[in-house]
Amino acid sequence: MDVKYSIDSDNVFIRSDAILQFSRAHDLYKKYFKKEPNHIRLIHCDGPINIYEVDDKILKIHPKSGYEASVIRYLNKEGFSLAPKLYFYGDDHMFIQKIEGETMFEAYDKMSPEQINMIFSQLNSAIGILKQKNVTHGDLMPTNIMVCGDKLVGIIDWERSIVGSLDDVERRGFMKAEHMGFAWWSEKMSQLDNLNK
Repeated sequence: MDVKYSIDSDNVFIRSDAILQFSRAHDLYKKYFKKEPNHIRLIHCDGPINIYEVDDKILKIHPKSGYEASVIRYLNKEGFSLAPKLYFYGDDHMFIQKIEGETMFEAYDKMSPEQINMIFSQLNSAIGILKQKNVTHGDLMPTNIMVCGDKLVGIIDWERSIVGSLDDVERRGFMKAEHMGFAWWSEKMSQLDNLNK
């Protein structure tokens, strides 16, 4: 059987090393899942991060994948259903569940104010649960929040997350990353407030 290879050209700035890693993606899938993949698609390429869709899984190749996998493993163990399921990982790679839906960034302009309010309410609850578990996401931007209609279906990209108290997070200087998406959020929240008046 021939494996189909493709590139999501809308979202990917193509680097030669990302294309060369197709064979590594193939070999890692075969190693862990003990079968040939049907398709491998490069869906994201940014600096040292290459993300592939391999059949119905996501393969993330990144120097910090081992750390990110440990956080996801902890959240899976704690029953936090909005983190993707972790299948396998190594020092610089991990296979995780592909979360179906759109990012909040992609979906926002198509959503009604009621849908947005429901998502924000669910997100607020999720952040509360994470806080109880002493986890700070570290990069809670609209591109890392997965939605389907009026349902929050996942939170992705845990590489900047911290497990520990807020004092640990602030001391290590990670709070700045948590605010990266706040300008976008603030603008959208003020638009929503105006619609609700």
